[in-house]
This record gives sequence, C-alpha cells and structure tokens, in this order.
Amino acid sequence: PLRSASVDPTADDIFSATRGLRNAAGSDRVVFHMNMHGVPAPSPRGEIWAFNSEYTKYVPLPVSDVIGWLQPPALVVLECSRAGILLPHFAHARGAAGLGRAGTGAVDTAPNLSPASGAASPGGRSPRAGGGLASPSSAASEAALDWMVLAACAADETLPTHPAIPADLFTATLLTPVRTALHCRILDNPRGAPPALLQVIPLLRGSRRDKASLIGELHVVLTT
Repeated sequence: PLRSASVDPTADDIFSATRGLRNAAGSDRVVFHMNMHGVPAPSPRGEIWAFNSEYTKYVPLPVSDVIGWLQPPALVVLECSRAGILLPHFAHARGAAGLGRAGTGAVDTAPNLSPASGAASPGGRSPRAGGGLASPSSAASEAALDWMVLAACAADETLPTHPAIPADLFTATLLTPVRTALHCRILDNPRGAPPALLQVIPLLRGSRRDKASLIGELHVVLTT
C-alpha cells in the first residue's frame, strides 16, 4: 500500500506497516508519522511503546528496529513528548550509511541497517555514484538526506496539553501552518480569545499555493 495507518499498533503491526510501505515505495522516500499521544514517552535507551499481542499492556520497541524495517530514504515525524531523545538513534543510522558509502568498498543505495546496532552491511555498487564508488563528501551528503527526522520537541520537553489547541500541534503546524498560526495567535491575545474567531478558522478556504485565495494571502503576510 502507498498509504497505511495503524491505530493502537502492536510491534507486529508496526513491522507490517513499515515493510509494506518500503516494498511499495521501492527506492523512493517513505514518510513515517509516529503519533504517540497517550502512550509512555520514549525511553533514554531509544525505545518507543507498542501494545502486546493481547492488548493488555505496553511493551518497549527499540526505535533501531523501526529504522531497520523502514530503510532509507525516509522522512520521519516524531509527534510525542521527549521526541528529541530519539534523534541520536537516527543520527547513528545516518552516520552508518555515510560511512558505508565513503568506505573502500561499494555499498547498496539503501544499506541494510542492523536493528541491533544500525551498522551498514556491504552490498553492490551504488547507482547514485554512477556505477563507481562514492566520494566521502558526496557520500556524506547523500547520507544526510537518507534520514530526515522532524521532532516535535527536545529530549527534556513535553508537548502542551491545553484543551484549546490540537493535541497533535506539531503535525498541525506542518500540514495547516496558516490556520494553526492564526489559532495560536488568537489564543495568545491577552484580552482573551473570542470564541467566534476560533470558529471561523476552519472555514477559511484556499491553499498556500493559491495567492489569490484567503489562505494564500495570509500565507504571504505571515512569511514576508
């Protein structure tokens, strides 16, 4: 499937979803959105949480496993408290890919990352290098693009839980930045947020690309 959603997933569900997306995408980039509201925050050891097969408790799932299942190139969105605590694990995977490409032996375009260590295993010649070996500088640049990770907050931060803002505020800023900016600006009014204005925001029409629309005009105002 080109699109897959897993609600309250088990580790097996996450494995099936990630491998299905990678198989469908081939060498194209996969977008993997981890919305982990309502579950424990990631652990310092780089573990996220999934249900066990009986749905009776949460069990830890090393994010290194998810990295190995996804394979690069991928864009990962971490929508959870303490999201930044997972960034070193993706940086390790990215570094392993870069070291593999810059080494004396050629490697696959998508190196096989070990779920346990994130190490790259040797493979065939890299198509990106034109059939030859990648130089250290080009390998590092390619590796930097292999894993693009957007974290909602730092390792020691928690997401806001105000009832007047979306629970997935970070995702809202990515998908509907103009509406979310207006929403937060109205709430930031020291004289209070007029309920009528908040109700108008979902009714705004247009897109950022259409500068003749209301959303397009607001996007220009907010970004220039």
